[in-house]
Amino acid sequence: MRRVRDNKSICDNNGFLNEYAIGWNDIPFKDCSINQSFLKKKKWNQYVWIGKDFIFNFVISDLGHCSIIHADFYNLKDDIKISKIYRHPIIKYIVIDDKINSYAHYKGKRKFINILRSSGYLNLDLKIDNFDITSTIYLDYESLNVLIPWDVEHFHYTSKHMNLITKGILRIGNHQYDLSDSRCFIDYGRGVLKRQCDREWLTSYFTNEKHEHISINLGTKYTDYTGVNENALKIDDKIYKFDSDVDFNYNNDGTIDIKSTRDDEINLKFKPIISDIKPDNIKVFKYKLKQIVGHLSGYVMYKDKKINFNNEIGWCENHFAKW
Repeated sequence: MRRVRDNKSICDNNGFLNEYAIGWNDIPFKDCSINQSFLKKKKWNQYVWIGKDFIFNFVISDLGHCSIIHADFYNLKDDIKISKIYRHPIIKYIVIDDKINSYAHYKGKRKFINILRSSGYLNLDLKIDNFDITSTIYLDYESLNVLIPWDVEHFHYTSKHMNLITKGILRIGNHQYDLSDSRCFIDYGRGVLKRQCDREWLTSYFTNEKHEHISINLGTKYTDYTGVNENALKIDDKIYKFDSDVDFNYNNDGTIDIKSTRDDEINLKFKPIISDIKPDNIKVFKYKLKQIVGHLSGYVMYKDKKINFNNEIGWCENHFAKW
């Protein structure tokens, strides 16, 4: 898979795919703006805090014809799920900068989101009904950045930031959770997507006996037959790219086998402990989102070394959308 050596723009001045930028890099692309009709282009920021006892997921998205905000909390000790979703038919309420690791803002009735960049970290303040979070997220220099081509008019840029140190407090009603006990994972999406899109995504992390911080990002379906993928390993602050695509195979017992399509780079099994399906159909589009919290076991190979995953906490999404 081609590595893009320069900081590229994802599209040309006419809003078409920049073919010279197809591939991946370990730093964000310089220009993620898209010069097309606002109804066609889509962008989102997703933040996931993963701890041993809880997971909190938050997405702010501008889909052109509408905007969506949703937040999800999973208490892994007590099997508690809380979700909030809000839709607006127009996007004037939401501001998301085109750049990666930059600002986003929203203000509405009983809802407030403010995300600001300050040197090497993000400050995030969020208030959505009974969700209240204040967090500082410390950014690493390296991240996973991939430009995925479908044709000259349809493409998607993803920027994944894994296993980030964070601090702050998450309050839900009368309960509060220390975010220092979690790690933050960020997914930035910018692109002109096809009318129908199907995506599977998994991320997980742990600290091994050598005190190395290991995390993984795996994705499939929407990258199939494009020549690129978003499969990578992160060890401490370094990104290592997998060459192979992966398949997610669903077993009758609910487990998911995740294996590389060639060689023996990836051989994992994901065992769900909590799952939640969120279908949504509105006039302008429909989608179905399945979120799964579970444990990841197996191994991956890089540079002739085997990295073992032993029942590590993980987050998985299966997402279908028709815009």
